[in-house]
Amino acid sequence: MTKKLFTGILAIVLYFNASPQSIFQKVKGEKNKKSEEVKTKEEKKPEKPLAVPPTTEYNDVYGISGVYYLSKEMLSEADALDERGYASISDKRYFSQVSFQLDTAKKELLIHYHEGKRPIKAFIDGLVVKGLKRGAANFDYLPFLIDNVSKVIESQGSSHNWDGRIIQPLEKDVYLIALSYGGYGVDVKLDCSSAKFISEEDKNKKGYVILGKSKARVEELNSNPALVESLYIASCIEECELYNRCRASNNTLPVETLKDSKLKAEALAFAKAEQAKSTRNEKVEYSYIAGKDWNYTRHIQTGVIIKRSIRTITIVKIGDKCAYENGVITQNYDGTKYGPSIWGGNGAPIITDCKEAYKYK
Repeated sequence: MTKKLFTGILAIVLYFNASPQSIFQKVKGEKNKKSEEVKTKEEKKPEKPLAVPPTTEYNDVYGISGVYYLSKEMLSEADALDERGYASISDKRYFSQVSFQLDTAKKELLIHYHEGKRPIKAFIDGLVVKGLKRGAANFDYLPFLIDNVSKVIESQGSSHNWDGRIIQPLEKDVYLIALSYGGYGVDVKLDCSSAKFISEEDKNKKGYVILGKSKARVEELNSNPALVESLYIASCIEECELYNRCRASNNTLPVETLKDSKLKAEALAFAKAEQAKSTRNEKVEYSYIAGKDWNYTRHIQTGVIIKRSIRTITIVKIGDKCAYENGVITQNYDGTKYGPSIWGGNGAPIITDCKEAYKYK
């Protein structure tokens, strides 16, 4: 008997000597082994990288600094800036609480999300900073603008992020950050009469994150979108009013330079006639002359005077706010005399301080 034949017979004998039960047990054992391997692989999945909550305590005289809890978990994709000033994706961390640190000297807010890491920066708008100096703004209500390289997103691959977003005060110790582009609308007209949520994402809580010092209050607001909406609308209106006050404090009323009662009367009549045809919700108060003297226009070839013009200012009232509008009166010259005044129209209203608005009336 050859060796090859012997090996084949031995295999047949072993096969038929094995009981069906032992074969079944062997197959079952293999399945269990594979199941355990799959289970082990699932258990070995990497854990979500969580940020270490900041332990440093921050305080300020206005009570803005401190620990804030988030209504949803966020992901920071970076902790440093590269040589170009952009955020470098070097350490991804999920966080659900932050610590605010208000720096009143630099007029910025540092948002610490992970102990030992570079904080996220937010700053106060330049116009509001001027308003703080002039008393038109205060720290009781103050929105902050997040740096546009924060690299904080809602989840991996999400378009909902913090870059360039406003940290909007909702109430004492509670803020809201809009996450979706164009998710909110605010009427920027001088009357600040309307603001609203304008996307469905906002209404179902996908479009914003709430931050508050009280975790219970954050949870309460997060479960009541209608209340969040009403608080947000009120905050947008207050923000609009804040910017109007800051603009008013920043816009100095032009000086009256030429006292001419006839020209003043003509400017007022022109302004009122223009307003009667306008849809602007404003009331014309009075007009005066802001040009030191007439500006003369000459013929490009002969140099002969062909007309003259002068700047006018019209004070208007818009609700309880005051504004001034630049205008111009022109008179054509026929070689011997100047013709009747021609109205060039008023420009857009420039908000100004009502205390100063009536000084030339």
